[in-house]
Amino acid sequence: MVQIGSLLLKETESGQEKGVALLNSSSPWASDLQDLTKLFDSPSTSAVTTRTAVVSSEDIERLRREAKSAAFKSVYEQDANVHSHAFVRDHLKTLEGGRLTIARGSINSYGFSPHPLSSYLDWLSQLFSSSERKPVIISITGPPEAVGGTIAYLRDWTSEILGGTADEGWSNLIGVEVNLSCPNVKGTDMPTAYDPEAIAQYLKEIKAANEGSRGHLLSVGLKLPPYSYHAQFAALVQELSSLGSLKDAGRHPIAFLTSTNTLGCSFWLNEGDSPGRFTPSLPRGLPGDDQGFDGTGGLAGESLHPISLGNVYRLRRLLDASGDKRLKNIDIIGVGGVISGLAAQRMHAAGAKAVALATALGREGVDCFDRISDEIL
Repeated sequence: MVQIGSLLLKETESGQEKGVALLNSSSPWASDLQDLTKLFDSPSTSAVTTRTAVVSSEDIERLRREAKSAAFKSVYEQDANVHSHAFVRDHLKTLEGGRLTIARGSINSYGFSPHPLSSYLDWLSQLFSSSERKPVIISITGPPEAVGGTIAYLRDWTSEILGGTADEGWSNLIGVEVNLSCPNVKGTDMPTAYDPEAIAQYLKEIKAANEGSRGHLLSVGLKLPPYSYHAQFAALVQELSSLGSLKDAGRHPIAFLTSTNTLGCSFWLNEGDSPGRFTPSLPRGLPGDDQGFDGTGGLAGESLHPISLGNVYRLRRLLDASGDKRLKNIDIIGVGGVISGLAAQRMHAAGAKAVALATALGREGVDCFDRISDEIL
């Protein structure tokens, strides 16, 4: 078993002494009950991550008051005019005069889930009652206070839905990922995790939520964007170190870091009908759109792999080298360009405790987990 905070993830079978824990990352291919069911039922997924739901303090209050009788609508709407994805490929001429197709990864302009948190909780209740109990990471985002309130609510909900006591093992099954890194959100200057002051606000709320509610502690993590220079890594580690330990637990409030999300402002041109003519791979949105939907999006897959690998490597080294011994116990879920068993092992060797993927899932479906698992030597 691989332990991420209190979550217990089964490793893939391998010829090695230890395998690799594989799961999906939060993505469009984990959006609804059908997606989640396929991921749950795959024998090669060690855990399942939901698509990121936008939360609000008002919705959490309604959930506490009205529970299942409340009807919710996501505050994030998906617009087919601008929200899309493409799997990008190059076509090269060979010396023999043929054409070689090379996969370059994917690019997308999606934001967060069009489904509210209440839908995910309903779907997870169904899955836990009818399927194998596999660990789930519920991905959320929203204002700091709303995120804190959601974590407090999920502690109570988790205890209720999975049996009520920590002794029955529910704390090994539910974690929370706070997504601070989506590059495709209208009206935002930058992903939140590029701003150390904003990170500090979220950390404060996460700590208070995991201390102030009933029930067992939840394993909470942050989903990070790709960092590209040392000061960004150092600022994150400083904020983590500045946060006090959980009362009565003596451990850091953050159990894991998911690294990395997609790299924003990426662009790809597909070959047109005639030589020298190209068309954007993503929709350009409406004329006059000044909020970033101009055919650019977040880069993922093969082209992102070296950047994500470097982020995992740098984070692991800085956490381990910190004078704050608590940071050594923060685990990393490595994401970015994991399209093969070798890529999964590479991510693991760089410092990832578990390995997640999205582009391969979107391109191949859940069978990609079987293939990658078989490729791990």
